[in-house]
Amino acid sequence: MTNEPLMREIITKAVCGKGQIQQQNVVNIRVPEPGEVQILGHYVTNARLKSAVPLESVSARKMVKVEGQYDLHVWYAAGQDTHSVKKTIDYIETIPITTFGEEDFTDARARGEITSRPKCKKAYLTEDGQSKIIRLEIEQGLAVEVIGTTKLFVKTIDFLPQDPYLAGGIELVAPQINTFIQELYPDDICDLEDINEDDYIK
Repeated sequence: MTNEPLMREIITKAVCGKGQIQQQNVVNIRVPEPGEVQILGHYVTNARLKSAVPLESVSARKMVKVEGQYDLHVWYAAGQDTHSVKKTIDYIETIPITTFGEEDFTDARARGEITSRPKCKKAYLTEDGQSKIIRLEIEQGLAVEVIGTTKLFVKTIDFLPQDPYLAGGIELVAPQINTFIQELYPDDICDLEDINEDDYIK
């Protein structure tokens, strides 16, 4: 048996890049009622992502296009009465990703996530000609990761060809193999577990 580690190339599905942004969006709601307007309240519901797609970029930077949606609710007083408005906001964002080691990958798929729910940072009144407008500034956090087929290089141990579970004449069962590897390469240990790809990639 040789104690020198060997390098092996493995083709596998792996997370090849990640990216995140703080999205800023401005929503205008026109007030049809006459008279003074007072904003009474607002909140955002039903935030969701509809798709995340890797883009073929002409530059060296890889991108992911994310499409999402949320519902915006606003209460205000105008014309001697109170009113409520619900508006569904659709958006498209292009998020740049950073790849690990600038590696190349194929058969790429993307997964998106809302890291912080959309919320109204500021609401105020403005005018457009003769119309009054409630303007709301919405902020939320978005993150993406790209999963693709890529090549990994790993260290392997060359066991004796006559018995792959013998080391120094000692028969090893699974826990002993782990201990044996830890003694040989204490700095190169990682825990492995089976991952069902269908449970992870959405």
